[in-house]
Amino acid sequence: MVADGNLYAYFFTDNTTYHGKEVLSQRPLPGLEAHISYDVTPNFWASLDSNYCFRGNTVVDGVGQNDAQRNLTVGAEASWAVNSRNSIALVFAKAIVHENAPAYTGVSLKYFYSWGRGYK
Repeated sequence: MVADGNLYAYFFTDNTTYHGKEVLSQRPLPGLEAHISYDVTPNFWASLDSNYCFRGNTVVDGVGQNDAQRNLTVGAEASWAVNSRNSIALVFAKAIVHENAPAYTGVSLKYFYSWGRGYK
């Protein structure tokens, strides 16, 4: 079992033609992400995931919009390496806290192809 995490921040440039004449700015949006992963077999692993981000308020022509974000997403992922070049992953994610942020539940199926030697 492996636990990992990281801190991140999104930075935004100004939109100087917001509504044609205004300046829209967004403050940085910091967050943290954590995973607990488990290798079920050498070719199959699964993880529980979480992501929390906060702040990121917007400002229009110097006036704060009182719209700071707060978003907590939890989910899970399972990945199967079919061979050294091909793998498939199934991902589930749900936003359980979503203030000024998207309220979503998502499921995705991913396919990865690796050029070169692949792993192993």
